[in-house]
Amino acid sequence: MPDGQPPYEYTKAQLQQLLAVVSQDRIMPYYKAIHRTPDRYERLQKAFRLYEKNTSYSEAMYPILQGFEISMRNRIHDRLANDYGAGWYDKIELLPLEKDKVAQARKEIADKIQVETASRIVGELSFAFWVRLFSTDYEGLMWEPSLKHLVPNTLTRGEVYARFKDIKTLRNRIAHHSRIVDRPVTIRISYEQIMESIGWFSADMQAWIKSTSRADSVLPKPIFDRSAGIPVEAAIPVAKAAR
Repeated sequence: MPDGQPPYEYTKAQLQQLLAVVSQDRIMPYYKAIHRTPDRYERLQKAFRLYEKNTSYSEAMYPILQGFEISMRNRIHDRLANDYGAGWYDKIELLPLEKDKVAQARKEIADKIQVETASRIVGELSFAFWVRLFSTDYEGLMWEPSLKHLVPNTLTRGEVYARFKDIKTLRNRIAHHSRIVDRPVTIRISYEQIMESIGWFSADMQAWIKSTSRADSVLPKPIFDRSAGIPVEAAIPVAKAAR
C-alpha cells in the first residue's frame, strides 16, 4: 500500500466475498503459510495481509525485471550483431524452437503493418528466447565465441544459465499474479541477484534502476549476521549450474 495509507480493515463478510472472488485455490498457499490460530477468520485475514505483501513486492520488482530484460536482450543483440552482423538471427543456425520465435516476431511486426528492423525483432522476441541462448544447446555456437564475454569470466555458462532461468521463473510468477513470498529463495536474494546481473551488462543501468526504483526500500532487509559482521544475504552465490 502507498506510504501513509491506513491498512484495509477486513470484516468477516468482506473476507467471505473476497475469498469468493479471488478464489480459495489462490488464497490457500497464503492461508497455509500462516501459523494456526483458533479463529478461522483471523487466520484468513492474515492470509490476505500476506497477499497484500505479495502484491507490493511484485509491484516493486517490476522495474527491476524490466531493467534486466531490456539490458540483457540489447547487450546480447549488440554483441551478436558485432560478431555476425545486424541480422545475426538469420546467419546463425538457430534450433527449431528459436527459429519459430524469430518467425513469430516477424509475423507480429507484419501484423502491426510496421517496417521490419533488427530493433523491432529484438523487441518482439520473448524473454525465454534470450535465456535459451545460454543453454547447453548453444554452448559452442553462442557461448564460447560471443556470450561469455558479456559476463564475469569467473562464471561458467551453466551458472549463468541457472541464474537467468531463476529470474525468468520469478518474472513469470509475477506476470501470472502468483505467490513470490515464502519461497526457498527470498525475494531479497532475487532482487540482489537481478541487480548484480544488470551490472554485468551495464553499471550505469544498474545505478539508474537502483536510484529510481522503490524495491530496495520495500523488500525485506537482509538478516544481519553479527558474528560475521555482514548481512547474511550480502554475498549472493550464483545459482547451481544447469543445462
